[in-house]
Amino acid sequence: MEIRGLALDVHGTLAGESAVPAPDCSPIAVQALLEAHGASVSYQAWDAAYRMAFFVDYPRRDAADWGEFLGYAFERLGEPLPTAAREAVIALFAAQPAMTVAPDGLRVLRAARERGLRTAAFTTIPRFRVEPLLAEVSDLLDLYFDGHEARDAKGSRRYYERLTERLELAPQEILCVGDEPFGDVEMPRRTGMRALLLDRSGRQTGDEVIHSLDEVAGRLMR
Repeated sequence: MEIRGLALDVHGTLAGESAVPAPDCSPIAVQALLEAHGASVSYQAWDAAYRMAFFVDYPRRDAADWGEFLGYAFERLGEPLPTAAREAVIALFAAQPAMTVAPDGLRVLRAARERGLRTAAFTTIPRFRVEPLLAEVSDLLDLYFDGHEARDAKGSRRYYERLTERLELAPQEILCVGDEPFGDVEMPRRTGMRALLLDRSGRQTGDEVIHSLDEVAGRLMR
């Protein structure tokens, strides 16, 4: 069946590497920041709370910015935190450099548009986190399909079934491309889509492995 839709993962695929160093937002760094503001929270507890906010709360409840998103993580902690501590954590995450499109990501979206394909970015990453990227590709992308759009985290079967519904295509007409073997390749295939693994390191090889998004254009004609 002819390919009529192209869906690209975001982190590590459509989004490029930032030239600006990112602040340390690791759980251990957050624990240290909270301690500096008089709050004692285990890095493991923060990691669990953040993941629940990302994979469960955001898909169900949406969030317009870091303050709203991290509010879910604070709720999950179940501990009262000083206002200054909350504000410091929000400022830390908000200081991360903007996500922008990779050069080959821009080229493959243009190639897909020239061929009349429907295009999508699929991820769990909240929309507010990628607004600069979306501005770059606004005329090339039909759908930004994040956790809230799907009402689910990427990885579940229904996530991909809802993606096909939103693209208004049969699963067999969609080609998914991403750098994560299970969420970007295996699960799309289980729901009937085609998929390619993007390995920018060049270490992996195979018929269904590519090393640059520039290789996708030739596959769109198959």
